[in-house]
Amino acid sequence: MKVFAGALIALAAIFVLGGLLLPSRVHIERTRMLSARPQAIYPLLANLRDGWPKWSPFGKAHDPDLKETFTGPQSGAGATESWTGGSMPAGHLTITRADPASGVDFRIEMSNGAKIEGHIAMQPQGPGTRVIWADDADLGHGLLAGWFGLMLRATLGPTEEKALAQLETAAR
Repeated sequence: MKVFAGALIALAAIFVLGGLLLPSRVHIERTRMLSARPQAIYPLLANLRDGWPKWSPFGKAHDPDLKETFTGPQSGAGATESWTGGSMPAGHLTITRADPASGVDFRIEMSNGAKIEGHIAMQPQGPGTRVIWADDADLGHGLLAGWFGLMLRATLGPTEEKALAQLETAAR
């Protein structure tokens, strides 16, 4: 019984110390060379209603129970998608900068306090385009934030890779 209690106390201490020491800010970045030109890619990035569903593994592609609403312009800076329901916390994604030559910046805010500043950059190279997707997440404070950051790195990185592969297919 003493061994079990000691192990339980050690696990609790690791959980608390890890939660306090792990960073609550996370940077995730993926790059892919696409065989498409920026003018074929940009409309897919700048339009949340009609462009993103063609390549993004988020939204209804990930969770068909989400209820989405769109506000602001159809495309470009100010375009906003909000969601509720499904397995994700409620939130919204807003395009904060859109440039047909270089890509888009966006902000995601969720009801659980998580905030992500994202950037999908395009760099023409030869007949194709190098696309860089970078997310900087602020997971707030608390014991779970650092642990959630570890999980986010492990899950969001591969999801971004999948999204960039799907973006290439959609841009053809």
